[in-house]
Amino acid sequence: MAGVRLGEGVRLLLDGGRTPSAEDVQAVLAAAAPLLAVLEERELI
Repeated sequence: MAGVRLGEGVRLLLDGGRTPSAEDVQAVLAAAAPLLAVLEERELI
């Protein structure tokens, strides 16, 4: 299991597959930005 820290208190866990590269992590962070904005707006993080 690998994890990508998306922000304070938020981690994406990946079950199986390969360990994410630095480029993978940057792409995931960019894609997660709207989700993080909603979580912050709704005071969930």
